[in-house]
Amino acid sequence: MFLHQEYLDRSGIDIAWMGHPSKANLILRSSNPYRYRWVIVQFHLSGPDTHPKKYDISYLVPKKHNIKGPFVSKKQSVFWDQFDYTLSSWLHRAKRKFKILRTKEEREIALWEMFVYTSEDSFAKLSYETRKCLCNSLDPRVAIEERHKSFVAMQDALESRYSKMYMAFHEKFLNPYLESIEITNL
Repeated sequence: MFLHQEYLDRSGIDIAWMGHPSKANLILRSSNPYRYRWVIVQFHLSGPDTHPKKYDISYLVPKKHNIKGPFVSKKQSVFWDQFDYTLSSWLHRAKRKFKILRTKEEREIALWEMFVYTSEDSFAKLSYETRKCLCNSLDPRVAIEERHKSFVAMQDALESRYSKMYMAFHEKFLNPYLESIEITNL
């Protein structure tokens, strides 16, 4: 327990406290399941140990045919004491259009959707059965469990027959952004 948490507990002050992780990602998806819009909020604690730390916050949005990579980013730096306010106010404004993806399956599906969105040209050469599985993994009318099964089947197909696409998905999307934090009261 941090010192300020202990003070708040002793004083009987009941406020939401988010904590200060050193590195984390939040994946947000459009509240409307038929609109494919995502935002990855990535934050990293930096600075020397002898001075107050600051957070480097990046807001990443996937873009089609982007020369610099699959994401367009906006960066912001805030000191640790403004982190709670900055993140909670941004999430409060964004909650009308976006929802936070809390489960690992939802995050994997969202990252998969982002990958397909940014590199859709590569999927034209797939076989009919593989494209059928791809469509099932992207269909918002299908239950998340069924979509995740199709996602796993697509990963197996890509790994066995299309290894470059499989490696691109893991290197650019899944590995860097899958780890997330738990936010309970937003």
